[in-house]
Amino acid sequence: MNSFIIAEIDTEIARLQAARQLLNEYAGTETPKRKPRPFGNATTSGFGGNRARASKRRLSPEARERIRQGQIKRWAAAKKAAESSLAKKQVTSSKSAKKSAKRDLPIQK
Repeated sequence: MNSFIIAEIDTEIARLQAARQLLNEYAGTETPKRKPRPFGNATTSGFGGNRARASKRRLSPEARERIRQGQIKRWAAAKKAAESSLAKKQVTSSKSAKKSAKRDLPIQK
């Protein structure tokens, strides 16, 4: 009985040694690990960020006024479109109301 267990252990050892040999062969062909990305972003001067801090972008008063005027025009166009679609809905609903009222009238002879 003991000889059977020893024989099983020997076969297991041989199998593990073969697996280890295969792993050692592939150990040299591993892809190199990439360096981790540095902390922070590119504009900070913290760990890994050697760039100067980006300056805040400022708009001139003229540019701000042009943006404001453009936005006012967009709001006006949206308001006009909403009013015209509302007017169309009211017209079509009043027409359908008139048609249904005509159908409901009793027939006169």
